[in-house]
Amino acid sequence: MTKGLFLVGTNDFYELVTKLVIGGGTGSDIVLKGELAPQQVQVILFDSEPFVKNLDVKFPVFINRKNLTEKFSVPISNFSLLEVGGVKFIYSEDGAPRTFQIKKVLEEYEMVDPSNFDAELLSNATRIQKNIDELTQKIKPVISEMEKIKNEINNVIKERDQKAHHYHLMIQEKKQKFDQLKANNSSVIDQLNKNREEIKKVLKDAMAAQPITKLELDK
Repeated sequence: MTKGLFLVGTNDFYELVTKLVIGGGTGSDIVLKGELAPQQVQVILFDSEPFVKNLDVKFPVFINRKNLTEKFSVPISNFSLLEVGGVKFIYSEDGAPRTFQIKKVLEEYEMVDPSNFDAELLSNATRIQKNIDELTQKIKPVISEMEKIKNEINNVIKERDQKAHHYHLMIQEKKQKFDQLKANNSSVIDQLNKNREEIKKVLKDAMAAQPITKLELDK
């Protein structure tokens, strides 16, 4: 499945590999015109799950017509509607949505008036996000060390693959030399094999022959 953002109106599809940033300028993967921060919205995959974060709450960002007024990551699902600076995006988990799916999403949310997220739920989410940030900061050195080890593993794998490729080429080169020598001397090799078969037959017949006894010699 190809996850990403579908820009309604232009039909552009932006694949979400790890992260996409939407904003008005520098550092954004998707640049929009209008009143926006240079980096306004971040759409990120965390453990393969998509989340949206409003990076600058001075400007409204709507998720399914709800205004995201806090700086924390909100989970989204397939065919969620994201509005940034009046531009509509549809999050899709299987490439660009089909025409009837786009129409269905837009019709569904056109009937919904813009509103804010539930204040109490936002408050709880903010508190949890604070804990997440604190824990993330605490474990940052560990994550850094894990990343370092992961890079070292990748480098070892890369080196192994390079060596394997090198040895594969060496084997192929020597095999070609072997095949060439065999082809150039095929008549001699065939004659040698033929003689070997003949001598085996002669020796086999010799082993099977009955010895002449002394009595037979006296006759």
